[in-house]
Amino acid sequence: MPSVAESPFHPGFGQPPAYLAGRDSILEAGDRLIERASSPGQMPSPLVLVGPRGVGKTVLLREIALRAGEQRGWPRIRLEVIARKPLGPQVTARAGELLVALPEHQRKGFQLDEVVAKAGVGPIAAEARFRRPAGRDTAADDIELALRLVAETLEDIGSGAVITVDESHTMERSDLNALAAALQAGTELGWPFAVVLAGLASLRDTTAGVTYLERSEWHEVGFLDAGTTLAALTTPAQQAGKPMDLAAAQYLAEQSGGYPYAIQICGDSAWIEALEDDEIRLVHARGGTERAEARMSAGLYASRWNQASNRERQYLVALAQELGDAAVATGGSVAARLGGTTAQWSTYRARLMNKGTIFAQGGVLHFA
Repeated sequence: MPSVAESPFHPGFGQPPAYLAGRDSILEAGDRLIERASSPGQMPSPLVLVGPRGVGKTVLLREIALRAGEQRGWPRIRLEVIARKPLGPQVTARAGELLVALPEHQRKGFQLDEVVAKAGVGPIAAEARFRRPAGRDTAADDIELALRLVAETLEDIGSGAVITVDESHTMERSDLNALAAALQAGTELGWPFAVVLAGLASLRDTTAGVTYLERSEWHEVGFLDAGTTLAALTTPAQQAGKPMDLAAAQYLAEQSGGYPYAIQICGDSAWIEALEDDEIRLVHARGGTERAEARMSAGLYASRWNQASNRERQYLVALAQELGDAAVATGGSVAARLGGTTAQWSTYRARLMNKGTIFAQGGVLHFA
C-alpha cells in the first residue's frame, strides 16, 4: 500500500508536481528560446512568465532549465530577486560558481580585483575575482562583466546557459535597468544565453519604459481549466498506484478552483485520507478537502493575513463578503461595500496585488 512519502502531490514552494499539467505551450516556448540561443551569434529576447503566486512559475523556470540541461548539457544561472537587496553581488556569485564548476582546462583565466564571487560547488571552495575595466565601477558594470566572462567561456567550449530570474517584480529599478543593459549588450554580441524571468503581474508595471524587456515574449501563467485540473489529479494518482475515481476527482477539482497550489494540497490531503485503501474515492476527497482547508488556514491564509495592514484587512474582508454575496467582485463593487470610491481604495488593492494575496483577471478580483 503506497505511503505518505509516496504521494505524487507536492504542495510547497517551487515543488515540481509529478505531472505538470496545462503548461505545454510555455514549455514549447522555452524549447524554442533555447533552440534560438544555441545558434551561434544569436541571443534571443527573454521569455517572461507572469501570474499570481502558487501557479507554478518557479517550477516552470526549473523545468525549462532542466530541459536545456538534458537536451544540450547547458548549465543554469539561477537568480532570485530579494526585496531591498542589490542584484549585482548575486549575479557575480552565480557566475563565479558556474566558472569554478567547469574543468580547469575549460576556464578562462580569472583576473584579480575587488569584485569577488565566492563559490562553493560540491567539494570545491574557491573565489572567482573579476577585474573591472578602468573607469567602470558600478553594480551595472559588475553584472555585465560577470555575464560577459561566462558567455565568452561558454562560447569557447561550444556551450550555453539558461539564466532564470525569479521574483522579478521585486527588482529595484536600478537593478532592472542594469540587468536589461547587460542583456542588451549580450544580444548585440550574441551571447549564448536563454533568459527566462518570472514574477507577479505587477512586473508589467515595473518594466514599463524598459524597452528591452517590453519586447520580450510574455506568457500569462494562470489557473487550470476544468479538464486539465482533472488530469492534474487523476494522472499522478494512477501513476503512483492509487487511482482516483471520477467523483473524487471532480469534487477536488471543484474545491481547488483550478488553482495549482490548491490542486496539489487537495490531492495530497485526499491521498493521506485514503492511505488504508487502494483507491481514492469521494469520501476521501471530502475528508481531504477539510484537511487541506486546515493546512492552508494555518499556513498560507494566516501568513497573508498577518502580512496585511489594518486597511488591507478591511479590503480583504469586504472582498470576501462581496464574493460570498455576488460571486463576482470588482474594484468598484468592493469599494462601494466599504463606503468609498474605487480611487480611494485603489492603493490598498494595489498593495494586496503586489503581495500576491489577490489578483485581477478580466477586471474581476480573485483571492490567490
